[in-house]
Amino acid sequence: MYNLLYEKVPTIYYNNGFTTEPNDFSIICPETICSNISYSDGTLVFDVTSFSSFLVGDTLTCYAQNGVICSLADTCTGDWLIALDTNRCCSTSCILDLTQFNELDICEDVIGDLEVLIKEPDDGDEFKPKDSVDIKVKVKNNGEEDIDVVVETTLYDTTENKEIEKFESNEEEIDGGEYEIFELDLDIPDDIDEDNELMVYVKAYEDNKESENCVEDWVDIKVEIEKHDVVIDEFLIKPSRISCGDIINLNMDIENIGSRDEDEVYVRIENNELGIDERSE
Repeated sequence: MYNLLYEKVPTIYYNNGFTTEPNDFSIICPETICSNISYSDGTLVFDVTSFSSFLVGDTLTCYAQNGVICSLADTCTGDWLIALDTNRCCSTSCILDLTQFNELDICEDVIGDLEVLIKEPDDGDEFKPKDSVDIKVKVKNNGEEDIDVVVETTLYDTTENKEIEKFESNEEEIDGGEYEIFELDLDIPDDIDEDNELMVYVKAYEDNKESENCVEDWVDIKVEIEKHDVVIDEFLIKPSRISCGDIINLNMDIENIGSRDEDEVYVRIENNELGIDERSE
C-alpha cells in the first residue's frame, strides 16, 4: 500500500471474504495472517497467508490495545507496542529497574526480616517548587530478635538521572514482631522542571549490617507549577527591637516560582494598630 499519511505503523483490519465496504472491517488482522509488517515513507508492506480483504486505519492508542504506558524509567515485562498516543506502550506490565539510577544508593540485595512501607506521600501526589515533602515510613521487624534500624530517603529525578536530596534518620531499635513509624522530609527545589519525573525512594536497613537486613520502597510524585506564583523567600527586620519613633528597615527576597514572567510585583505592609500601610515602589 502506497502514499499513506500515517505517522506510525497503521492498523491493518481483515475480512476473510471479498468486500470493499469499510463497515465490513472490524477485526484486526492477527499475526497468523498478517506478518513481517513494515512501514516507511508512506509505504506499508506485509505478508499474508491467503487472498482476503484488508483495510488500514489509524494507529490504535495504547488503551485500545490493552497496553500499559510505562514511564521513561520503567522496563516492559512483555513486548513494546506501537501506539498512537505514546512511544512507551507495553503489552503486559511495567517495572522500575532501580539499577539504572547510578546516583541512587539502593539495597545491594533485598534481604532479611525487615518490611518497609511508604505511608506518605501517596503515589502521584503533586507538589510545588519549594514545598516540603513530608514522608512517613512504616518499618516492621518480622524477625524474633531486636534490630537497630536506619531509614534513608532520597528525592530522585528519574528524568535527568540524578539525586536531588537525601536524608538519613537516626537509628531506632525495633523489637521483634513490632514496627516503628519514621517521619522525615525532603524539599522540592525551586528550579525543578515541571516535566521531570520525580521519585521518593526509601531504604530501611539494619545499622552496620545492611548486607543482612535491607528493604526498599518508592513512590512517584509530580511537580505542578502554577502560572502566577510569587513567594517571599526571606524576610528580615532591622533592628529586631524598636521604640516609638524609631525607623525600621524591612528587607525581603521575592522569588517568582511560577511559569509566567511578572512585571508589576510590589510588597504591601499593613498594621492597623500601628497605622502602617506602606507599598514598595
